[in-house]
Amino acid sequence: MIASPYHNQKATIRWNNANCEPFNIEKGVRQGCILSPHLFNLYTEQIMRQADIDDVGIDIGGRDIANLRYADDSALLSDNLTSMKRILHRVNNAGQQAGLLLNAKKTKVMHIPASKEYSNVGPDIKIDRTSLENVDDFKYLGSIKTSDGTCTKDINTRTAMAKQGVVSLNNIWKDRSIPKPLKFKLLKTLVWPRMLYGCETWTMRKPDESKIEAAEMWFFRRLLRVSWKDRRTNGNVLAEMGTERTLLSLAKERRLKYIGHAERNTKTDLMKTIFEGK
Repeated sequence: MIASPYHNQKATIRWNNANCEPFNIEKGVRQGCILSPHLFNLYTEQIMRQADIDDVGIDIGGRDIANLRYADDSALLSDNLTSMKRILHRVNNAGQQAGLLLNAKKTKVMHIPASKEYSNVGPDIKIDRTSLENVDDFKYLGSIKTSDGTCTKDINTRTAMAKQGVVSLNNIWKDRSIPKPLKFKLLKTLVWPRMLYGCETWTMRKPDESKIEAAEMWFFRRLLRVSWKDRRTNGNVLAEMGTERTLLSLAKERRLKYIGHAERNTKTDLMKTIFEGK
C-alpha cells in the first residue's frame, strides 16, 4: 500500500501551452504527500538503530542519550572525544549503507569545556578524511546554542530580527489614519513573535533583561516616530502608548508555562529530569 502511490511515477513539463513527453520519476516522494514525514522518520530511525549507539553518549538520569533529532536535524552527543568519534563513525557507516551521506561542510562540532582553561582547545573530528569545523555557537531549530551555555547571542539575534521587522513596517507607523491602539496590536502581532521565539529556553541574566526592556522601548519610540533628539523619557513614551513594559514579563511567563508543561506531561520524562537537575 505504501509503495503503490510511488510505483511507476511519471511527470511532464508544460512550456508555452505544450507538454513534453511523460518521463519516469526514478526516486523521491510526491510533493506535499502526507506520508513523506512518516517515511522519513522510519528511514532515519532504522539508520540510528543500525548504528547501535545506545551504549554511548551522555548519562542523564541513568539513560545514555547519544542523539537528539527533529525532522532532518540531528545532534550527536558525547562526554568525551573517543565516544564522539565512535558515534559519528557508526552513524556515518549506517547512513552510507542506506544511501544517506553526511555532509561534512554542514556538520559542525561544538566543544563545551569544563573550564575556561580548555575553551580554545577544539577536537579534531573527521568524516571520510574531511575535518569538521569547530564552532563556539550554531543555530539549531532557529535558536543559537553557545558553548558557554548563555543565551546572550540568541537574544541579540532575535532583537535584531525584531527591529528589522519594525523598520519594514514604517509605512504603517507613518500612516496617521491608523489609530495608535491598532498600531500597538500590529506591533504585538507582527513583531513580538520574532522577538520572543524560543524564549521558553532562555537563561537570562541582568544585562540580557536590560537589553529586552531597551528593545521594547525602541519599538515604542519607532511606532510613535519619536527621535532621540526629542529627549523624551521612557515614562513619557509609555504614557502616550497607554501601556507598561510587558515584553520581559511575557518572556518569563512563557518560560514558567513551558516548565509547568514539562512537569505535568509524563511523556517528557527526559525533559523533566533535566529541568529538575537530576
